[in-house]
Amino acid sequence: MRKLLLIAALAIFCFTTRAQSANMKDVKETKERLVVDTLRDIRRDTLIFQRAEIEPDFPGGMGAFYKYIANNIKSTGSTGKVFISFLVEKDGSLTRIKIERGLSENADQEAIRLIRQSPKWKPGTLLGRPVRVFYTVPITFK
Repeated sequence: MRKLLLIAALAIFCFTTRAQSANMKDVKETKERLVVDTLRDIRRDTLIFQRAEIEPDFPGGMGAFYKYIANNIKSTGSTGKVFISFLVEKDGSLTRIKIERGLSENADQEAIRLIRQSPKWKPGTLLGRPVRVFYTVPITFK
């Protein structure tokens, strides 16, 4: 009798665990469909994200970005960091360039110049589709 009860309890446990796993998968798929439908219904050009599944990236990675900065930066007579933000568009172009924390007028203008002349980035993606993402980077002046 105990064996029969134990087997029945084990079968119920396995069944409910499998059902919960299937429900979690359904919930995840439903959420993904909801996001996709929302992105489709709303003009996606107007949505701006702070984060994406895959973040925007400079061609070759951030190491290549800082190499680009080092090769193209002009001396400003200032020492320190400028924090600059910009919007990486769906096509990889950079817009809405803004100094978040400046150093000096010359350093700030040089940071803006560097970002404006930057090659196009790889855009951020959400559910496999390119999206507009705000990005902030520090630029160090020595």
